[in-house]
Amino acid sequence: MSEDVTTPPPPVPPGPPAPGATWTPGATPYAAPAAPAYGSTPSYAPTSAYAPGPTWPAPRPSGGSSAVGVIALVLSVVALLGVLLLGVVVATGPWGYTALGDGGYSDYAPEDDPGVTDDPAMRGTAPGMVVGQTYSGDRLALEVARVYENMMMSPEGFTCADIDLVESGARSACSGTVDGDQVSVTAELEDGEGHFVLVDEDIDFS
Repeated sequence: MSEDVTTPPPPVPPGPPAPGATWTPGATPYAAPAAPAYGSTPSYAPTSAYAPGPTWPAPRPSGGSSAVGVIALVLSVVALLGVLLLGVVVATGPWGYTALGDGGYSDYAPEDDPGVTDDPAMRGTAPGMVVGQTYSGDRLALEVARVYENMMMSPEGFTCADIDLVESGARSACSGTVDGDQVSVTAELEDGEGHFVLVDEDIDFS
């Protein structure tokens, strides 16, 4: 004779109270979720998307910038001294200017010919000269005045004596005003082609 084994039905979770049923305080209709263990991080805990980056030590000041500054200062001082030295050489050397008469300027003159200037600004050219012939003083006076005009001066009333014989070394006395000052110079021919230089007989450059 066999025994009938009855399998009990599965447990039914409690549901909401049926209509008309009385709800008992403290009753749990649904099972509460299990709390995570103390000190552990639940799987649903949010994580920060911006984690703090590593910290770096502050850079130490480099000594290269100070060295560059010292070198620049030294070069500036050397350049300044060079400019000052050049100014002294120009002012005291044969290029220094010396007054020529009342209206002109000269750098220096050869010792064997006092009063003759080697300054190109005090030279001119009289056109139409022919060796062995005479030359008009009026035409020469125009070119003498032009010499002063080229030096940014204002010549007026210049007159020159006629040259009786055009040749190297021939001279003509000239006079006029330059910037309101009376000027007396001599135009000396350097050749027979009209090139002349202004000479002041009253100044000895030697």
